[in-house]
Amino acid sequence: MHVGSNLLRPYSYFHNPASGTYHFDTDHDVDFTVYFVLDASWFPLFPELSDEIYTFGFWSSCTGRRDPRVMDTLAKIIKDHFELYRDSILTFVCDDDDKKQMSRRRKFNGWYLLQRDSGVIKLDKDVMFEGKAKHTSILMHIDNRCFSVVSEAYLSADPDVTSKILD
Repeated sequence: MHVGSNLLRPYSYFHNPASGTYHFDTDHDVDFTVYFVLDASWFPLFPELSDEIYTFGFWSSCTGRRDPRVMDTLAKIIKDHFELYRDSILTFVCDDDDKKQMSRRRKFNGWYLLQRDSGVIKLDKDVMFEGKAKHTSILMHIDNRCFSVVSEAYLSADPDVTSKILD
């Protein structure tokens, strides 16, 4: 039996405007902090984008049991971010230092699938960095004023354009 998403039941969260972070606690007493950090290093040839490019990430007080409401909450926070900042560009790199790159990739795809009807588009690119394959993604709203330019620059993998990935 297919069980639908709990997207209508994300955890309550609060935004700390001073730090730009979001916080929520799960039913299992795990504290999550979600962040969007400005990171203009992705597209240095486009300084006009420097206030629009964010690296997305989160950390939790512990790892443990799988909680589908966490995915729904993260998807809701990302959706809310794009409602507030329509022209923003979210970047994500699946770190492979702990050999969990594929797990991170699946989770990020899951968050995207929960909100794909919101006008947000995800682009993926696998790159080589220091001899290792790295999976990267960017999220943008389809109405982003620079959608075409950013898409082309990202997918072209020109090291002069995506120095964050290929430097």
